[in-house]
Amino acid sequence: MESIELLSPHCRLRLPHPHDSAALQRYYRSNAAFLQPWLPAYHPQRFQRDHIETTIRSQLELYLQRRLIPLLVLGRQSNRLLGRITYSQVVRGNAQTCTVGYQIGRDYNGRGIATEALYAANTYLFEKKGFHRIEALIMPHNHASIRVVEKLGFEYEGCSRGLLQINGAWRDHLRYALLAHTS
Repeated sequence: MESIELLSPHCRLRLPHPHDSAALQRYYRSNAAFLQPWLPAYHPQRFQRDHIETTIRSQLELYLQRRLIPLLVLGRQSNRLLGRITYSQVVRGNAQTCTVGYQIGRDYNGRGIATEALYAANTYLFEKKGFHRIEALIMPHNHASIRVVEKLGFEYEGCSRGLLQINGAWRDHLRYALLAHTS
């Protein structure tokens, strides 16, 4: 399997591995309440290591099929799990597009980690993987996430009403997009 290793000043990004299940379990448990307003309802086994390992294996299989790019965001010096970035809804061929979702744990939120990590990952997708367009779908009241994508040059394209079921209700999402710098 092709490895991904991206470095930014404070972060290291890479694919998850089944041996990351303990770190992910700690991350999920310590950030459950903090992330709950932004995520779909938790799977009943969300915090169990065997479920986490199975999820990682499924994500890696989808990565091999070129349908998903799951990344862990780690501290560059500490190697501590800071968050996740996932590129889904990957469409190759004439479209060369995907949708990005990201999260940073409570203890690292508001420090520019999301912006830095997302910049590194987006650059990789554009320059090394040949993507043309990356979309971000953000709930209107998630002001911090909106600031992240706006800092990175994503442009607002509109609102998708009732797009995703998040935390038990259908939620509107603002659609932002970033295009590769092509001439």
